[in-house]
Amino acid sequence: MNDQIVAIVFEVIGYIGMALVVLSFFFQNIRWLRMMNTLGAVLCAAYGFMTKTYPTAALNLALILINMSFPIRWYAETRKKKRLAKKAEPSNEEKPEEAKEE
Repeated sequence: MNDQIVAIVFEVIGYIGMALVVLSFFFQNIRWLRMMNTLGAVLCAAYGFMTKTYPTAALNLALILINMSFPIRWYAETRKKKRLAKKAEPSNEEKPEEAKEE
């Protein structure tokens, strides 16, 4: 009886993960797509390891790595834009005398 319950729990985890991966493609916002896809891939990878279907686990681990590379890129791009915006702003020393007096 316990083995049957464990098998059902494994299957449910796998189906939830699969549903999240599929549903993620309906999001128009790329960040939500990546987050939902990553969550589904985590569940599918767990399912793959629990059921010893290692190709499934490997595929989903690859998806997790791919999906996680994008937030890192977004963060780096945001920092770069902020740094460039700071450089573009004139400092108090560079402002004309008229602007300082106001």
